[in-house]
Amino acid sequence: MGDVGDGNSSQRRVAHAMSDRCIRAGGCDAVMLLGDNFYDSGVRDLDDAQWVSKFEEPYSLPSLAVPFYAVLGNHDTASNWFAQIQYTYLPVGSGREMRRSARWEMPAMFYDVRIRYVQLFALDTMHPSELQARSMSARLRDSDAIWKITFGHHPRYSSKTPMEEDRMLDREGLGATQRAAYCGADLFVSGHDHHLELIGAGRDPKCPNVWFVVSGAGSRTSTTDKRDRGSLFAQGKRLGFAYLELTPHELYLEFVDACGNPLYSATKQK
Repeated sequence: MGDVGDGNSSQRRVAHAMSDRCIRAGGCDAVMLLGDNFYDSGVRDLDDAQWVSKFEEPYSLPSLAVPFYAVLGNHDTASNWFAQIQYTYLPVGSGREMRRSARWEMPAMFYDVRIRYVQLFALDTMHPSELQARSMSARLRDSDAIWKITFGHHPRYSSKTPMEEDRMLDREGLGATQRAAYCGADLFVSGHDHHLELIGAGRDPKCPNVWFVVSGAGSRTSTTDKRDRGSLFAQGKRLGFAYLELTPHELYLEFVDACGNPLYSATKQK
């Protein structure tokens, strides 16, 4: 899920729905936090009260005591974005420059993490570069994980991203960095656009096996009248998140709204 950092009742409703889904699944392993973690301008420092009101408290439910692997969004970089990396390394406690829980994980601007037969590749779409593109491409190539999932803030394909924004991001090198990080992956998961969407395989002819998932309805929504030509499902009226369940042979994707109702599901086989 992405675009969560409002600290409002909508964010908490989605958190409770996530908790319920994890309980029904017998437990979850991790959360991918897709950027815009703190509206409207990120955090000021390690002691900013927003760490508690917009992260620690909304996700303090016992079933969500798992790593939240986070990436930067455009609102996060409006202030001291490096504090979001530093927060990862604070000791757990209640004093100054301590964090309330060990949930938050952003060890670097871009990174990867292995969870048994799944590898997550965290992309920094706010600072695209040739260095990041080469590094992420090499990590994907060298991984022997059965499932590979890349995630970052900005979508590559979406029913809502305006054409002029696509062109602007490409001029800054984002398109090349994104493709290097997801070509060879099974999913590219993003936020930024405040809706839920699945764009199927074949949308990027250079990387035809990748699914593109948009999950930016963690605390706010917005609708669109347009549909991307590869869109299999899209809705922007309901808050919600994307739930993933993986076995060595199957990836199950389910969009769930803030009341816990399943909205759409799809499976991918190995």
